[in-house]
Amino acid sequence: MGGTLASEILAGTLLGWLIDKFFGTGPTWMIVLTVAGVIVGMATFIRSALKESGAAGRQAAAAAPKALPLDEMDADDDDDDP
Repeated sequence: MGGTLASEILAGTLLGWLIDKFFGTGPTWMIVLTVAGVIVGMATFIRSALKESGAAGRQAAAAAPKALPLDEMDADDDDDDP
């Protein structure tokens, strides 16, 4: 997940640098696309983390011991039991 985050930031920075180099606009597009890369990278990182967390929770729930059925506690139907 960290590599994906870094690659998306790097891709935005590189694309912005190339646009600035081609059009001679200074660091304007590099800054804009770096910020966009950070936003997209963080969104992807969070989405992946939530997906992995959900998968781990489902896996833990599947491995947990199942509850046993309770015996009838009040088989004699009188309400005097504590």
